[in-house]
Amino acid sequence: VNKWSVNMMAEALVRAMGRVRGSGGDWAGGVPVVTKFLNKTVGIKGFTYRNGSGLFGDTAFSPRELVKVLQYMHTRRPALPEFAASLALGGRDGTLRRRFRGSDLGRVRAKTGTLNGVSCLTGYVTLADGTEAAYSVLVNDHKTTAWQVWKLQDGLVNALADYKP
Repeated sequence: VNKWSVNMMAEALVRAMGRVRGSGGDWAGGVPVVTKFLNKTVGIKGFTYRNGSGLFGDTAFSPRELVKVLQYMHTRRPALPEFAASLALGGRDGTLRRRFRGSDLGRVRAKTGTLNGVSCLTGYVTLADGTEAAYSVLVNDHKTTAWQVWKLQDGLVNALADYKP
């Protein structure tokens, strides 16, 4: 779901959660399950969540909310190893196989999101001292190519990777 950004799988997962923990095997059953988890367990509020893939304009999260989800996942065992492995690895695979090639391979793990005029990059980066940090860079309503936005996002994340706390 994350590494290759397979929207159909993400939507099927939300439907399955609705079938198992909600009122039915559709978005109407799954969205409240995810929303309740994010509100009560992760502790974020104020977002708008409508479907599993995020392909529709009504779904909206802030970078702060997404980082809070990553921080939550970072503390979970055994969830973290599998969750982190599900993210694309910069310069190596998934939606980041052509990005972060000039940096230390493996320092960046992330989920991308790209639509017309929208480019998102959210994940973990290993800082210069070896600690991990969560980040989220969301760009909306851009009038340029996705590649130009990716270069900006990659530059920000590489600068973060060079940071020595």
